[in-house]
Amino acid sequence: MKKSNIKKINALLTEDSPYVSIKRLFRRQLDFQKKLRSGVGRKMSENKRNQLYFETCLYTIEEIIEGLREINHKNWRKSEQTNDVDKLKNEMIDEFRFFMNRCILMGMDAEEFIERLRKSYDKTEKRIKNNY
Repeated sequence: MKKSNIKKINALLTEDSPYVSIKRLFRRQLDFQKKLRSGVGRKMSENKRNQLYFETCLYTIEEIIEGLREINHKNWRKSEQTNDVDKLKNEMIDEFRFFMNRCILMGMDAEEFIERLRKSYDKTEKRIKNNY
């Protein structure tokens, strides 16, 4: 392994790195799901997993809609509604937790998530550089 790669890996694994923080978040969410739902974190049937994934997607959509209710998004209407950014941020946290649940259900841990995210960024940056 090249020294530059070793440096990158070591930088990722420092205690205050975002990577380690995401690992902790995934681990905490998995522990929470194990307490909440039987079978999470163990082998479950494909049908059961798919059903839980489907339900979790619906919960995520509900959180997105709840977030939309916190902003004045109907620009065609003169409304007295003001944005409640604090409530919106809380809904975004709920969305992220449901996102982690979906990752966990599909067997994606923090390491795989980070690697897939990195590849996605690389692919997008390459497209932008090449003007798509």
